Amino acid sequence: MCENKEIYSCEICKACKLFKSYLHKRFFYFSFKKSFTKEKIEEVLLFLSKNTYKGFEKKEKTVFLITNISILSDINQKILSKIISPSKKNLYFLLSSESYKKNFYFYKSLIPIINIPPPSEENAIKWIKRKFFLTKDEITFAVRISENYPIEAERVLKKIWKDRKNFCSILNRSILNRDPIDLFLFFYKKKYKTIFLYWTVSFIIDAVKWKAGIKNFFFNTDCIYIIKNIGDKFSTNFLLSTIVKWIDTIKIIEKEENIGREMLILNNLIF
Repeated sequence: MCENKEIYSCEICKACKLFKSYLHKRFFYFSFKKSFTKEKIEEVLLFLSKNTYKGFEKKEKTVFLITNISILSDINQKILSKIISPSKKNLYFLLSSESYKKNFYFYKSLIPIINIPPPSEENAIKWIKRKFFLTKDEITFAVRISENYPIEAERVLKKIWKDRKNFCSILNRSILNRDPIDLFLFFYKKKYKTIFLYWTVSFIIDAVKWKAGIKNFFFNTDCIYIIKNIGDKFSTNFLLSTIVKWIDTIKIIEKEENIGREMLILNNLIF
């Protein structure tokens, strides 16, 4: 689409600027959302079908960027796969999904599947810094706990950062007082969501690193003082055995096995 035909994108011509701002007449961007009703999804698929036909008839290069396809039902996945098949030379479809394995069956014979790795930690931090007025340590935590995926780190900072602050305050108080009741109540109110349990494990792992003198790569860069407190209060052997117990507990909870979560959590909080 670039006006400079010898390169793919110069980023300065009118066509490139329109493309970058999603305003190009031959570039269509759709993002399916969980809040979409059945009727809304059908409306989007119908619109896609019509514009696919128009692009083919006009013999103009047309690009369709469709994201979050993993939320579509199997029926709608089949409809979408029929819309993009058979592919035409002048039509380009880019499909994005958080879990390509879930959608692989519907598209494996139509398009190449590319699993895009996350950027480096440095680049992910730079990307997040442009959107959030937080300290580097806070942003580093979000990036590391999200395995360098900026979108997942952004979700942590947007949706559960207040919970993070509350969790850290309660965890530190529980460690210093050796009283886990408040921490247990926090888990209970949050319905034992595993993300908070994973955070607990990450603090224990960081404490083991601290005691071993490994201080250049912590998950919880925003709460070094908690790592120190855990390291000072407990032995390395105790911390290592606790990590194993927490991981086993998380596996059971994730499998939703019919077992008392309260007793499992309480057993891990006895210190």
